[in-house]
Amino acid sequence: MQRNPGQRTIESELEDALHKAGLISKQNYGDPSRVHWSRASRTDKGVSAVGQVVSLKMQMAYGEDEAGLEATKEAINKFLPPQVRVMGVRRTVAGFSAKNHCDRRKYEYVLPLFAFNPNACAKRSHEERKAAFEAAQAAAKEGAQVGAQASEAGAQGASADGAASADSFAQKVLAVRELDTAGGWCWSDEVKHRMEETLQEFKGTHNFHNYAARVRFEDKNAKRYMVSFEVSDPFEVDGVQLVRTTIIGQSFMLNQIRKMMGAALAAARGAAYPGYVREALRASRHVATPLAPEVGLFLHECIFKAYNDRWAGHVANKALTMDEFSDETEAFKRKFLYPHMVRDECNEGTVAAFVRSLNPGNFVCFAKPDERPKGWDKAPSRNEERRGGGGGGRGRH
Repeated sequence: MQRNPGQRTIESELEDALHKAGLISKQNYGDPSRVHWSRASRTDKGVSAVGQVVSLKMQMAYGEDEAGLEATKEAINKFLPPQVRVMGVRRTVAGFSAKNHCDRRKYEYVLPLFAFNPNACAKRSHEERKAAFEAAQAAAKEGAQVGAQASEAGAQGASADGAASADSFAQKVLAVRELDTAGGWCWSDEVKHRMEETLQEFKGTHNFHNYAARVRFEDKNAKRYMVSFEVSDPFEVDGVQLVRTTIIGQSFMLNQIRKMMGAALAAARGAAYPGYVREALRASRHVATPLAPEVGLFLHECIFKAYNDRWAGHVANKALTMDEFSDETEAFKRKFLYPHMVRDECNEGTVAAFVRSLNPGNFVCFAKPDERPKGWDKAPSRNEERRGGGGGGRGRH
């Protein structure tokens, strides 16, 4: 959710739809300052949102009562692609700014279940690698046979190709599911508690310079306030088990959530020593933290607690909350976001590659301080910094 001249963004799509619906005049179109445009949170490329809030002054072409606001919503959605939806339109007090009045942001970070299994994607012996290679060759051969049979089907070739593709994806899903139980591991309340306990280290106000991109300890914006962390039990989407972590904070810096999740996952898996997360949080020196993939991160809701406490219920002002849209947002996540995460993992193995990188060879800070090589805090990790979107950024919220 941002402006990027020359590129199609969700924000540009929304402004275009508002203009086509007759809510932004031709004179004001293309100049956000003219309509006092404000977004509650900026999300970068690769990071989705299901609960964004935008404020602006617009022409009320359909009336200002409840029916008019509903008609306004429908008019905007007519000009938006299916993946971009306006859930509701609300009147606010004069001078309202989505950015300035938003005092908390709620994000979700979703991982495949196997990411929590310390046996999954671990280093394998020569025999294990050989067996995996032979299994992959057998699967490829089977896929080729299915393809040959499909090509012989003549008029039914298109449907046969679709079946072969479905079979191939089903095999990939099974491969991901096998990682869930690698080494006889299974999800338990203890696993969930360990991850939540690790994440609790971040609660409160801390200096997050080691959990953000290009931020120094002495920078004023390095201090952030985290409200809560909650880990779900596994749930299934398209045959793959997923685990959701819900993060609420006042504001976030570039890559902060992805780095917090990467560090917490390393500790929960046992790849990093138990005090690693706390050390990176409290140390003034550089402590490398892993950057988790962007694909599982999305903005779930922008929270206006102080505004709602003061203004909700006054005259025509309703509370600014996603509560009444919970069914719609859950359906949206199930239709678009979660399946995208599953496809990415099955086809690209993004999380598997990341989990495989969580070892002291890539991150010397995973070892206890007295077991690290001399000068460890001077040299950055090989995998430490990769540019990408996530959880707001410096100057973002």
